[in-house]
Amino acid sequence: MRDPKVFLKLLQLDLSAHPPGSPVCKLWISAEPARPRSAQSSLFLPVTPEAEKLEITLARIAGVVGERRAGIAKLLDTHHPDAFQMEHFVSQPVSQSHGAATLSEQAIEAPLALRIFRPAQQVRVHIAEGRPCKLGLAARNEDRDLLQGKVLWSAGPWRSSGDWWAQHSSARISNEDVRVWDREEWDIALASEKSGDVALYRIYRDIATGDWFADASYD
Repeated sequence: MRDPKVFLKLLQLDLSAHPPGSPVCKLWISAEPARPRSAQSSLFLPVTPEAEKLEITLARIAGVVGERRAGIAKLLDTHHPDAFQMEHFVSQPVSQSHGAATLSEQAIEAPLALRIFRPAQQVRVHIAEGRPCKLGLAARNEDRDLLQGKVLWSAGPWRSSGDWWAQHSSARISNEDVRVWDREEWDIALASEKSGDVALYRIYRDIATGDWFADASYD
């Protein structure tokens, strides 16, 4: 960027988010040379915002919601379910495709989608011969009336645990970085008590507390 107004606005937003703890004695600026941006827009793609305007917009959003809550989600190298961290968003140039995909290269069947419940819904699970046989809600929730009924089919359990070694570590680890988990997951086909419709859900049992939760549905 070479626009001084953009740099000034970004500096003001950064000082507003990180005010100096004492009077400022001096200020220095370093510049890193970069290749000029050159991109040709496609006739069939939406116009992306300019990099300068995007940086200002992201800085304003981060000033309202917080730095660690604005950006792009990056999956962490862990088996912990739904583990990610927010990183600074950087727009990537549009890759030029060498040709349209042929019919044989396209997917014949749509992939199975997993819809995560945020937060996970606590449920009551009846067990028969070591497997879930009936599901009910632990608390009244009209939006989740479908999470009640007879389990027609179940697969599992899949057990996973981790980060227990860092819970009592002597190293300086923030509470946000330590995510101890120990769970037992099941995939079930549930027949609704009201409509009789069958839907696929993922439920799990927290080994530490013994509580059951439904945290996702399959589409």
